[in-house]
Amino acid sequence: MKVWTAACRYEWRMQIRRPALWIASALGAAMTFTISGYGVAWSEPDPRVAMARVAVTCVIVPPVVYAFLVSDRASRDTVLHVGEVLDAGPAGGGARFAGKYAGSCLAAAAPIGLLYLGGAIAYAAVHGAPAALLWALLGAATVLVPGLAMLGAVALCLPLVLPVTLSRVLLVGLWLWLGWLLPPKAVPGPVESVLSATGGYAIDVFLGYHGPHGGVVGFAGPVPGAAWNAIRPAPSPATAALQIALMLAVAAAVLTAVALRRRNR
Repeated sequence: MKVWTAACRYEWRMQIRRPALWIASALGAAMTFTISGYGVAWSEPDPRVAMARVAVTCVIVPPVVYAFLVSDRASRDTVLHVGEVLDAGPAGGGARFAGKYAGSCLAAAAPIGLLYLGGAIAYAAVHGAPAALLWALLGAATVLVPGLAMLGAVALCLPLVLPVTLSRVLLVGLWLWLGWLLPPKAVPGPVESVLSATGGYAIDVFLGYHGPHGGVVGFAGPVPGAAWNAIRPAPSPATAALQIALMLAVAAAVLTAVALRRRNR
């Protein structure tokens, strides 16, 4: 536990102090304000739906910036030729790698948290609706955290087997394919399914926002005429929980596979 805590704290400090984190996140936030309906939430009278709208905007552009920031953290040890030395030390490679994942992902996700929770605080103050803060916490736990946990695991581990630049290109494509920017009728994929990484089922079930369906920004459930509808069950608490569990399971599987590979090499 001491090794994990120390590695997590070190990675947090390294990441949170990077000027690139705040510059890139600011650019991502500006793009979010430009292309999304972030401002529409302010005219929404229902704080639950308002926080759902804010959550939607926070899982379109910001996660791409987040993935870019995480993607060079594990491969950095290889570039500096210190990975094998650190793994051979008494600290243990597995705990140190887990701490690197936690610390770097938490720091890279901090701007997204500020964007989301900052919007919740502002909405609560303007509308006199403190309930928005509770809905925001629910949205963070069920929409943002599972998706970022999975994306962070893939972003951290992929550059260990591929060049960082190529990994980043693939991560953008992966997020588009796993998200909701590609209409399922046009591009077969897991959009609006329980395999989607953008939490559409949680937004629909827990935050009560159904949104458009089968379009560029779809949420959850079967899409008439689209392929892969077998993995698009109707939204329900069970399917929302399944989507969350699948994202966390993918994150755990990726991290475990890499930890075992590093241990056995």
